[in-house]
Amino acid sequence: MSLLAAASIGVIATVAALGLVGATARRSDPLMALVVLVIALEVDVEPLAGAAADRGRDLVVAAIVLVAAVLGWWSARRDRSFVFWTPLVYLLALPVLGLVLAPTSVDPVVSASKSLATIAVVVVVAVAVLHRGFDDVLEAAVLGLALIVLASVLSTSAGITGPSIDWAGQPDVGIGGLRRFGGIAGDPNALGRVSALCSVGGAALLYRGRGRVPILLEVIGIGGLVFAQSRTAIAAAVIALAFVHVRHGHKRAVAALISLGMATVILITVSSRSLVDAVTRDGGGVGELATGTGRTTLWRVVWTLAWERPIVGHGAFASKPVLEAAVAARWVPFEAPDAHNLLLNLFLTQGLLAVAIVAALVGSISGARDRFQRGVDPRIVTLGIFVLLSITENTLRKPGAALVVLSAAVASLTFAPRPAAPLATPSPSPARTAG
Repeated sequence: MSLLAAASIGVIATVAALGLVGATARRSDPLMALVVLVIALEVDVEPLAGAAADRGRDLVVAAIVLVAAVLGWWSARRDRSFVFWTPLVYLLALPVLGLVLAPTSVDPVVSASKSLATIAVVVVVAVAVLHRGFDDVLEAAVLGLALIVLASVLSTSAGITGPSIDWAGQPDVGIGGLRRFGGIAGDPNALGRVSALCSVGGAALLYRGRGRVPILLEVIGIGGLVFAQSRTAIAAAVIALAFVHVRHGHKRAVAALISLGMATVILITVSSRSLVDAVTRDGGGVGELATGTGRTTLWRVVWTLAWERPIVGHGAFASKPVLEAAVAARWVPFEAPDAHNLLLNLFLTQGLLAVAIVAALVGSISGARDRFQRGVDPRIVTLGIFVLLSITENTLRKPGAALVVLSAAVASLTFAPRPAAPLATPSPSPARTAG
């Protein structure tokens, strides 16, 4: 990255950060703690301070969130039984299962600590939704994500973090040979997830009385996608953003962007540059596209390992030690700490019991479809981007921002009151009828 480009990005990111701070200063309240929580959950400390510091951060954050969950649950008083309602109960059942089965895990400490932290995060977010509503909580979460994107750009511009490096020791590249960056999120895929959630979350909040902040959040998220060069995150975000803007009535703008994309494809083809070369990494070719950057090979390995312990799995959040041997033997063509697919990773770590819980969660959300609002319901949008990202990524690889967004949507569907039944019209009394 040239000095001029770095300086320009730094100035833009700084101005955007100041704009966010100014926009949120008017709403300074306990939700700002949720912004800080999202940042604390997503920042990858290991590249900067080592693995021990990263694990220490996890323990400290887990302890703080656990205390906040207990206090929040207790403050709910007569409403505190919300943790036993559906569909929230099914979301909580996943980490509870991981905590109960932690003694059987290949890494009991990680399974127990992260499962407990996940329970705490879900309860904290649910309490926030109970008291403030989904829109406020989503805005706070997306603000935290936007600050992570901006901090990632600034840290890279300042030389604190650098480009992603592949197995060959060369800078990793994405679409059109652009370098991939992870910033303070740790790796490009993680930053891509953050950016996709940021852009789509911002778009979901348009026209909901948030002023121009949602537009700024969407733009920052799109910039983060270009910066991270995570192709699967870009694809998921493009699909979700197209849906949102078409539903908002921006059909002409969406059509213009699609036309621009098609013109770009034609230009690439006419200039004799292979379109495959433009969207794959150096030397990847058709094979990379057909295997999803090697994901299909990883999925076959995960499928085989999962059937070694099909009922209870190898342990919640313990996919990395399970896959270490396969990665070392190069059965997997890249460093893979998880299955890069949410459902497969749950099958690997928590077995068919977890898959059954997910099926129950999906059924419970479908049963609450009468609670969705007409038009662009932010809950549908956030659940949609979560599902799209989960196809090629393990979105619940740790208690992180994706969990916060999912918990908020599920809690909102849990608490939304059903329409009251119409009151029956009292029948006239016999005396009045006679009279």
